[in-house]
Amino acid sequence: MNDNLIQLFSETEISNREEAYEFISSQLFSQGSAEALLLKHALYEREETGNIQIDEGVILPHIESELVNQSFVAIIQPKARIQYWSSEIANIELLIVILLSPNESEEGKHKIIDFMRKLADEEFVDRLKTIKTI
Repeated sequence: MNDNLIQLFSETEISNREEAYEFISSQLFSQGSAEALLLKHALYEREETGNIQIDEGVILPHIESELVNQSFVAIIQPKARIQYWSSEIANIELLIVILLSPNESEEGKHKIIDFMRKLADEEFVDRLKTIKTI
């Protein structure tokens, strides 16, 4: 498993959902590639199945996909709040993006599960909004 499983992106220049998903897909694939487009499409499709907001100002876009060779958790702090995400979601100050590989090792799965459990702690989520290093 890669030591870079969880990465922090602070002061990220994104102002809407399209820019956010473009940024996320560019972390794995070159911009405009077929894989990047498929990943963005998968993220949009996931939103159609249920709300991704987990707290006030916090969203959790997540997918499991064959497109993802190695699981990846991105903690993204936008430079400014995202005023409009969708008709149901606004004023986003933190994105926690989980891209899960179906072939992830047991160790990797356990690390992601442990991280997900911590998201139930409001203080932990509040710290994620302002941390500068992982």
